[in-house]
Amino acid sequence: MTDLKQRGGSFYPEAGSVHGGAATSPFNQPNDSASSPKVTSEAGAAPVSPTTAKAATEWRFDTAEEDSGKTCFAETQSGDIRVGFMASPGRAATGYVEGLFSGGTRATWRVDDGTPYVSDGSENGYYGWHQFDQLSEELLTHVAGGNELAVTNIDGKRIVVPLQGAKQALLSFAECVGKPKPTSNAESPQTAPQSVSKHDRSCLLEVKGKKVIDGPCSWEPYGSSGPAFQMTANGYFAILMMENADYAVGYWNENANSTHAHAELGRLSRSGDCWGNKKVRMCPRR
Repeated sequence: MTDLKQRGGSFYPEAGSVHGGAATSPFNQPNDSASSPKVTSEAGAAPVSPTTAKAATEWRFDTAEEDSGKTCFAETQSGDIRVGFMASPGRAATGYVEGLFSGGTRATWRVDDGTPYVSDGSENGYYGWHQFDQLSEELLTHVAGGNELAVTNIDGKRIVVPLQGAKQALLSFAECVGKPKPTSNAESPQTAPQSVSKHDRSCLLEVKGKKVIDGPCSWEPYGSSGPAFQMTANGYFAILMMENADYAVGYWNENANSTHAHAELGRLSRSGDCWGNKKVRMCPRR
């Protein structure tokens, strides 16, 4: 009821906000073209009016206790349209879109000008949204490091949402879902830097010329939303989220004993056993 009252200004602008007039209603403010979602139809439908294309909220992380147990969510809301990812601990993530599609459909998910990921979607009777189960785990890595996510179905219906806050929401999402089981040593080393199970090593993490970790550390898989690894020592930890065999995106906690990897290390390229850029060097040495 509270949500419906807050949206009253957008349903009936002439009536104003229930909290003091249309001028103060968050639903009657002008759109910021840099952050507003774009909802279009390539099939030639009329353009969406400013009253229905609201500015998207930042991505957020949440959990819920469902019939199947704990469920983790990372999502954003754009007016009446919701886009996000969900998973239970130990299970693969699925994507969802609420308020845009109808019936069975096929949609392409794409971050910026990157790789398109195609998935069939169907209506989920429990949640009421369209769920897409065949998405590659690499998509979440791209979402965490991108600027915009576009979801387009075969009928031309399209939603584009900004990715502000997505990287932190997905880090929390991966932590909620839990760490994957160690993979066998027979798995190709092309997709993972060195070992895929937890080991004590002699590591190096150098940030802006300061050696934060230089010696014994632990090196282990992180999360299950995509190939990722965590280096830990001396109260510091850094996370390496793989894009492919040659590139990754890094995050670290920056302050000793902080429990969140809130600081970005940037895009890192591989050189032998190390990953780095102009300011960062990360080496999970044996």
